[in-house]
Amino acid sequence: PLTQTAFTERCNEVWRREGFSWLTGHSFRIGGATELLLQGRPLDVVQKQGRWKSSTFLLY
Repeated sequence: PLTQTAFTERCNEVWRREGFSWLTGHSFRIGGATELLLQGRPLDVVQKQGRWKSSTFLLY
């Protein structure tokens, strides 16, 4: 089975090789939060989906 760690490490490897070294596995988390917010989802839903314990995700 493909673990989350193995998946993000593989993505990071491909992105570095292709010149997108500024991308990381964390980009999925932030991108997902951004997409939910653009869809008008409530902040508490976004916070729960991103597993943030506080509202610091709003700083992104």
